[in-house]
Amino acid sequence: MLPALIVIAVLVALALVIRSRGRGEIVYAVSDAFPQWFVAVRFREGEARRSVALPIGITLKWGASANFTFVGTGECHFDRFLLLSGSPRDARLPIFLDPHVEDAYVARVRLTRPPVMMLGALRLLNDIGLRRMPEGEVETDPSRMGARPDAMPTGESIAKLLSCPRDYQPAMVNFLRYRPRAVHDADGRPEESGRRAYSRYGLVALETVYRTGGRLVLFGRVEETLVEAKAGPMAGAWDDIGVMQYTEPKAILTMEQVSKYRDALKDRDAGLDATVIIASTPDPG
Repeated sequence: MLPALIVIAVLVALALVIRSRGRGEIVYAVSDAFPQWFVAVRFREGEARRSVALPIGITLKWGASANFTFVGTGECHFDRFLLLSGSPRDARLPIFLDPHVEDAYVARVRLTRPPVMMLGALRLLNDIGLRRMPEGEVETDPSRMGARPDAMPTGESIAKLLSCPRDYQPAMVNFLRYRPRAVHDADGRPEESGRRAYSRYGLVALETVYRTGGRLVLFGRVEETLVEAKAGPMAGAWDDIGVMQYTEPKAILTMEQVSKYRDALKDRDAGLDATVIIASTPDPG
């Protein structure tokens, strides 16, 4: 009887630790109010503003300064990324696009909140060292990564990332657009949507991000686009917005060393129509 009680006590204690780890994840803090809005802002040339005016009823939940395009073409068009929550009073948009703003993307999003126990378990496995960041040299030649070139970083963007200071913890802002139907190789898979194919990859990617020590900041489906970007690689409509933050510059590149992740890339490539990923610096706190 006593050994059984000890086992039960240990399992309860472990569950409490996992739950505590999970509840401490930033994704739950930024997604605790509704509705939610994702905003990207480009300031006019010569402006160095890091803040924008918000209508009454709107709260800033997360923000970051854009650094450079990691996946995609062209310059880093936007300067700031913001996650906002609340209902704007006496205003159509959740942000004031004043004369300092040259271009913007504004969308209402529905954020995903993964199970607390799942993220808590992933965090705990990394914290105690059972699932560590892969070691060794990272691949710097994208042509050897075996995936769609337009969904991978270029050699130049990899070099730029690796030249960042060791304490740089990039938040990778992902703009995602899916194919209406996934395009698989001739492997006998039934017809499915691009979103469904990508979601299989997304689960593996999430697990691998946590293995590197990184974390999910936010992932949301675009429910309504209020303002489309007028120019730059993020112009047009997008289906989902996701943000992952990594502990150091090379962390995202170590994911290629995990065989399960490499195998999942075929689902990403089958489901994606287009993607742009911007390396960004999160606001303090």
